Amino acid sequence: MRKEFNFRDARVKLKIAGHVFEVDMGKRALHEELATFSQRALEYSKALKTSKDAKKTLEEATQFILMSIDKILGQGASAKIFQDRTADLADATDVVNFILQSLNQAREKRMQRYQKLAAEAQR
Repeated sequence: MRKEFNFRDARVKLKIAGHVFEVDMGKRALHEELATFSQRALEYSKALKTSKDAKKTLEEATQFILMSIDKILGQGASAKIFQDRTADLADATDVVNFILQSLNQAREKRMQRYQKLAAEAQR
């Protein structure tokens, strides 16, 4: 009997505004970027409530989200996504939320496989 092992593909494909992007869930840099994004997004959320120059803060927050999209999906991704429209904070937030939800679902699916393996190993 021949046995064979192949690694599972850790990439997640996302289709956004007609463009397909692949995110490698196994990259350490991705996890670091997601942690940084969460922290800075919280800071911008607080700043938007207290800013004396709301327009400037909105523009900065939007640019931050667009840069984060590029860091997660690859350089130029936000330009492709928003090629036919002006990126505002609401749309950029919707896109990044879609990305984060999709990546969380993929991570949960992977964790369920690990839990199943652990349960089988205890039998």
